[in-house]
Amino acid sequence: MRLRIILLIVAIILGVIAVVAVVSYISSIRTSVEEEVEKVEVLVAAQNIPKETPVETIIAADAVTTEAIPRKYLADGVLTTLDNYEGYVTAAPVNKGEQITSTKFVKPEQ
Repeated sequence: MRLRIILLIVAIILGVIAVVAVVSYISSIRTSVEEEVEKVEVLVAAQNIPKETPVETIIAADAVTTEAIPRKYLADGVLTTLDNYEGYVTAAPVNKGEQITSTKFVKPEQ
């Protein structure tokens, strides 16, 4: 009888440990999935933008829009606003749907 009680207690303890391990594992998976799916609002070309187009023209023509992109798919130097680029022009053509990055703009030659 005493052996059965000890085995029952050991089984309960092992069951609790198993439940804690499974909950911990599921929590870590959820965290990694949430990080992969985390989205950031960035600027994306709403239309094709020719080379040497001034930023002011781009803004006036609504040539860019914001789009939520998963963080792991963001281009290096992607922009969330054009506020600091007044007086700049596009360095090369920008295709519709392309993420707007800081390398797309240069100061115009005088």
